[in-house]
Amino acid sequence: LASTDPTTPRTIASITKVVTSLVVLDENPLAEGSDGPTITMSAADVALYHSFNARNGEVKPVRVGLALTQRQLLEVVLVASANNYAQSMATWAFGSEEAFLAVAASWLADHGLNSTTLEDSTGMSPENTSTTADLIALGKLALADPTISSIVSQTSIALPYIGTIENTNELLGIGGVRGIKTGTLPEAGSCLLFASSVAVGDQEVTIVGVVLGAPDHDTLDEAVRALLASAESGF
Repeated sequence: LASTDPTTPRTIASITKVVTSLVVLDENPLAEGSDGPTITMSAADVALYHSFNARNGEVKPVRVGLALTQRQLLEVVLVASANNYAQSMATWAFGSEEAFLAVAASWLADHGLNSTTLEDSTGMSPENTSTTADLIALGKLALADPTISSIVSQTSIALPYIGTIENTNELLGIGGVRGIKTGTLPEAGSCLLFASSVAVGDQEVTIVGVVLGAPDHDTLDEAVRALLASAESGF
């Protein structure tokens, strides 16, 4: 399912974090069920928190010496949509934001996502753009990764120091919705890359869709529910 012209690039906000997570996992794969290595937060990570907070970005608290596993980093990035942790994770995996972006560009090309452009790892930049067609392909890649698929379906997570975090996707569990990622930015509006499981006879069908540019999240959620109802009735 695609809402809006499927071939015109639009700002995607924090849907960017799905790309970031997949690129990091490509470099540092996790076996299914594994938590991966432990990453210790530094003064540079605390500086990122203050930098994004000053720009009114979505942040979660961090302190020097905080130890999180790779899976926990992915959780705070994908469930809480924390910009500071997205850049911390990209820097941990590749050494710098610039190095991450170079690898991400190659990864996008290798996966045929030729209409997707990243200027940062978080989605704070309105220059992070994609098409609805590319985003549906991205959603399929996310669902195919067992780590990402399991994380984005969680309604909440509990992390050391950070505490309990609710998923930014308010549609989880409604109409079979099991992910994938929200995005909100003044230039992007309210966005959602989503997946839903639908019973068709004795089979379960997965629907992947995306809505970009809604004026607010209530309008976005109504649009997604309408799309899902239309698709389900068509099977």
